[in-house]
Amino acid sequence: MDKETHDQKRKKKLAERRKREVRFASQAYSGSKYRSDDLVPAWMDIDIAIHSAYVVSRERLTDRDLYRAIDSLVTGLKLGNLPPLPDDPAIDYKMGDEEGLVFALIRRTWRDRNGEQKATLEERIGILRTMLGTTENMRSSSPDSQVYVRHVVSFMTHGIGHDVQVVRRPAAPPEVLE
Repeated sequence: MDKETHDQKRKKKLAERRKREVRFASQAYSGSKYRSDDLVPAWMDIDIAIHSAYVVSRERLTDRDLYRAIDSLVTGLKLGNLPPLPDDPAIDYKMGDEEGLVFALIRRTWRDRNGEQKATLEERIGILRTMLGTTENMRSSSPDSQVYVRHVVSFMTHGIGHDVQVVRRPAAPPEVLE
């Protein structure tokens, strides 16, 4: 009788699990090329957007939402097919669309603070890809992980004293039916 050891069973199970997993080509970058001092303002713009999304979403923003938003943004920047941003400064956020919120806030922050930082398109893509790599390294396996998001929020709040306040639009008065 040929019995498998516990270790053999575990390895076999892990191999089967890897076969079932859908593989995707990660766009993450793990080098230090885009961590230079002259790119700090561009990094800050993204951190401001992440912090803002965390507050606006009432702390619902997860590492997975952030990762997907940044991944989509990198793809859109590479292809050059991002939709135009609305001129209205108000944020149209619907609970459950934290990915879209981050996507929009990063783009708005870049647009609104364009005069303060001069990162090229290649540098912006590189910074976002580096952030993807950091997110991959820091997040836990839980779908609700907020390890990286909270790291950014803590740095923004306690490290540099950045504050985000949500101002809600007043509700339209109800129509009177006669």
